Amino acid sequence: MRFSELGFDFSNLNTVSIRRKSFLTTYILLIVSITFIIIFLVFGILYLFEVPMEMNGVMVPYTDPSYQEFFRVFLLAFGGVSIALLLPAFLTLFIAPKLVLVKDQDPELNPFFYIFDSRKKREIYLTDHAAWIYQTKYNQVHKEVNPNELKAIREKFIFWEGLDAIEDYKLIPKAKKTVLKYKESTQMKFVTKMIRFTFSNEINVVPNRISKLVNVRAGGNYRTQEAYTYLVEDVNRQPRFEIHPEIKRALSKDI
Repeated sequence: MRFSELGFDFSNLNTVSIRRKSFLTTYILLIVSITFIIIFLVFGILYLFEVPMEMNGVMVPYTDPSYQEFFRVFLLAFGGVSIALLLPAFLTLFIAPKLVLVKDQDPELNPFFYIFDSRKKREIYLTDHAAWIYQTKYNQVHKEVNPNELKAIREKFIFWEGLDAIEDYKLIPKAKKTVLKYKESTQMKFVTKMIRFTFSNEINVVPNRISKLVNVRAGGNYRTQEAYTYLVEDVNRQPRFEIHPEIKRALSKDI
């Protein structure tokens, strides 16, 4: 795929800051809550229309005390669970996006990436030839030069890496966004990743807002693996971030 088809090219980024927000928890909570809400509404409608209900093989009318007791407990339980799921899903919408990736240049104008991996509590200074990885747990820096490991780091954290190499894809232009869909094979047989990127049509070299959704298909089952929104800032301007002192110390020893 050529980035010209999308109307932008990530290779034109000299410097950039990427903030990311995960919507996976929100997505899962909403899916589960919808199930409870549907059941709540179905039984709520039955109750409002006073529909008789079979209990223990006997049709029980609306006026029966057991009918009233069942619906009171059932609707309270399912209504309470629905609210309990919707409330945290709603609150996650107010969590601020975190700085996860910076592209910058060193004093010699050599490009590098700086990665904040909060999941594994580490920070990574990445160039084309090496990575300096600071692990909070051990308070030390490990230098990685294995090409396969460097490639894995790039593919995991630099989300646009490899997009220009995909061949089987679908582009869907819309009024305010452009959607890119493609499939990615995995090492497991009969398992496929369904990847969807949504690029906003507000572009400053690259889109200001990018969403990524990854669903895993195994047989006939689907599971959401990733749901992120990326906010693109400091495009070709000086990014605001701090390199960890231990990484600075390790870099100074390599000069």
